[in-house]
Amino acid sequence: MAISSICGKTGVPTRTGYVASKHAMQGFFDTLRMELRSTGVDVLVVSPGFVATDIRQRALGADGKPLGKSPRDEMQGNMSVDECVHQIIWAMERRKREHIMTLKGKVLPWAKLIMPGLVDRITAATVRKPTATQK
Repeated sequence: MAISSICGKTGVPTRTGYVASKHAMQGFFDTLRMELRSTGVDVLVVSPGFVATDIRQRALGADGKPLGKSPRDEMQGNMSVDECVHQIIWAMERRKREHIMTLKGKVLPWAKLIMPGLVDRITAATVRKPTATQK
């Protein structure tokens, strides 16, 4: 089981390294799944949306120092850790190959096939939106 991200499905401005690592993970585990297909080993890739954790306070910036407090409220409107774990266990029990946890994440790959330019613009606009602390 691998925990990826919706960012493994599309580009997100200002998150270049993170997005690249998630795209690489997706490709690696998709390939591993194919290679292990007849062995009885399942490979599940989980892509949650935002999960309410304090990860930003533990993450390091380009200078090697902690990023500190996020400009957005990381607990507001995000999936709880308990819900995330519940969905992972659900997907594992069903031996799913992939589990995308949010409606937005499920729609995104299809929308990107039909309207890639629009998805790029919406994603870029979302990143540019000022938060309450930035106003």
